[in-house]
Amino acid sequence: VNPADMRVRRRAEALRAAAALDVPESDVVFFDIEDTQLATNERLATEGLRALIGERRPVEVFLPSRFEMPADHRAAYRAGLAAIRATRCRTTIREYPVWLWQHFPWARAENYVGRSPLIRARAALRANQRLLAGFRTRCEIAPVLEGKRRALAAHASQMTGIAGHEHWPTLHDVSSGEFAACFDRDREFFETSEVNPDE
Repeated sequence: VNPADMRVRRRAEALRAAAALDVPESDVVFFDIEDTQLATNERLATEGLRALIGERRPVEVFLPSRFEMPADHRAAYRAGLAAIRATRCRTTIREYPVWLWQHFPWARAENYVGRSPLIRARAALRANQRLLAGFRTRCEIAPVLEGKRRALAAHASQMTGIAGHEHWPTLHDVSSGEFAACFDRDREFFETSEVNPDE
């Protein structure tokens, strides 16, 4: 798939997902950083987030967990934290897990990093320790679960594939569907921390 076409597709999917959550298009902001290139454009992301946070002064910011495996997810956390600190905004940060769920007992990780069962076992142990020790804020989402399902479904390139590209991998292909099932539960877990500019 052509990267330029994918950018257009992913942008449209993000807007459809936002609409499924009743977020108006005017509240959606894109920084136009190429997919998988956030880690190499972290300064640009930080500057964009600093302007956005400085303008809107949010009391809560949701960021991918600092322990995520994809480099772009970790970069999103760092950029968000740096932007919050730069604006001196008193904020509660809610870190959420994505790929940390790709471990036993949440999902089998037969395609996870490394070929060695020992490497996979160590990675699973570390991820589960982080999930159990850090992600202590629990939020019941049963009343809005259908909206979440619609928002996830809007990301068709990741959930159902791309027409004409039958070998395009989706999240349902990971761990025989067990990974995607982790996002269809009636609760969310977050690691919560506070940023207080006065301390």
